[in-house]
Amino acid sequence: MLLIWPPLNDTDRLVEMAQNDYLSFADLAGKSGMKAILKTAMEYQDIGGRRYHLRKAIEQNPANQERLLATDAKKFSSIMRKWSKFYTSAKLPNVP
Repeated sequence: MLLIWPPLNDTDRLVEMAQNDYLSFADLAGKSGMKAILKTAMEYQDIGGRRYHLRKAIEQNPANQERLLATDAKKFSSIMRKWSKFYTSAKLPNVP
């Protein structure tokens, strides 16, 4: 597994990134389901590469759309929350 980590140790910025990249999708899946995740991902414009990863994955392989829709919303939400927690609590070194 390759972990791509932002080169910063700014806790506030990491929390903001976790909110944008993971928690917003976790909340949306929990409230509105996977169709809402798909709709949001496909409407999202690439601003700094964030949240664009789902849209790009679907554009590169259209079968990923069905995989996403087949994912249990509660499980998806749980995974997004775990990733967010790791993102904001991991003590990885700052990469210059």
